[in-house]
Amino acid sequence: MEDEQREALSLWLAEQKEVLSTILKTGKLPSPQVVGAESEEEDASHAA
Repeated sequence: MEDEQREALSLWLAEQKEVLSTILKTGKLPSPQVVGAESEEEDASHAA
C-alpha cells in the first residue's frame, strides 16, 4: 500500500471512528439517523 493510500485510509477510519466502534461493540450497523447526523457534522466541519 502506498503512502497516499495509507494516509487516506487512516483519515477515513478516524472520521468513521464512532460508527466502527458501534459495529465492533454491538455487531450491528448503527441506525441510519446516527450515521446521517455524523456525516452532516463532518460536512459542516469540512466547510469551515
